[in-house]
Amino acid sequence: MNLKTKIILDEYRQKKPDFQLLQTTVKNVMGELVAASGVDIFSLGSRIKAEDSLRGKLERKGDKYSSLADITDILGTRIVTTYSDGVDAIAKLIPEYFIVDVENSVDKRTLLKDDVFGYMSVHFICSLRASDKYPEEICAYRFEIQICSVLQHVWSLINHDLGYKTEFGVPHSVRREFARLASLVEIADEHFIKVRDTANEYTSSVHEKIISGNVDGVSLDYTTLKEYMQHSAPMTAYQKKLSESLGVEIEYVAPDSYMIPLLWLGKNTIGDVQKMLEENGDRAIDLARTFLENTDLDIISSTVALRFLCQTELLVQKKSREEMVEFFTLLTENNTRAQRMADSLLKKADCILR
Repeated sequence: MNLKTKIILDEYRQKKPDFQLLQTTVKNVMGELVAASGVDIFSLGSRIKAEDSLRGKLERKGDKYSSLADITDILGTRIVTTYSDGVDAIAKLIPEYFIVDVENSVDKRTLLKDDVFGYMSVHFICSLRASDKYPEEICAYRFEIQICSVLQHVWSLINHDLGYKTEFGVPHSVRREFARLASLVEIADEHFIKVRDTANEYTSSVHEKIISGNVDGVSLDYTTLKEYMQHSAPMTAYQKKLSESLGVEIEYVAPDSYMIPLLWLGKNTIGDVQKMLEENGDRAIDLARTFLENTDLDIISSTVALRFLCQTELLVQKKSREEMVEFFTLLTENNTRAQRMADSLLKKADCILR
């Protein structure tokens, strides 16, 4: 170990608490940045370079550094976005929150040739602004911010695990296979964005139909049922009437568990659910009171509204005990519990159908 390496390592040990403070500060700022961006992220992480790793770097590239401040990745942070278009959205905000060392920052996406595929990420070398009243001792040091999509993140982890760093000593067949896989990752990133956008457009279209009350032709699926439970005027009015009747608050819970039971009841569209509500809503509230009015509940889930609506439908359709057990088994995935629920409901039949 030469003298310069020893001096830098000694400084690293001495200044490590400063880097720990820097890490905490940067992580907090990054959290604010991500929140401001509105981007869906997979993870936000950071690490301080271990001493052994720093020693190895100095032994390999020691001529480049004269002091610890010259090393820009003692602190490294990484933002992993769910979708690749989130990388640009985050990257645009970095200069607003940090001082960017433009000369040492790099967008690896622009370095690849048109016919080459590989790891694509944006790397910023940054520092904190002293004018933002951060502790002076941490503003002198630069740190690295990497931004990539979750697929690119997985790619880099596998790439690193396999030790695929250069083409030297790696067989042509292996390099070719890596290139093929890299192209698939890039294509997958693009198609996930398309799938997301298509799904968002579908949700927006469904939302508009439900708000307008035009639900007859809206197929029943997880998206439409969720939108209906949250935004349909008749359904929200029914839930409000149910909560007032029971003297409880209603807390929203996703209605996913009712999808298959509703289809079993023959409800294939949101219009079918709406008709069930119109015909049996008041009876469902009466049924809910017979089960819940003497309990000490203060809050019930929004799915309770569906629960008693469906149970009323079972009685109106005059389903047999065996059929009721089948319905409740679909709902609870527990046959013993389903039998108890069926027997309990049958005991209430007279008060609802009289």
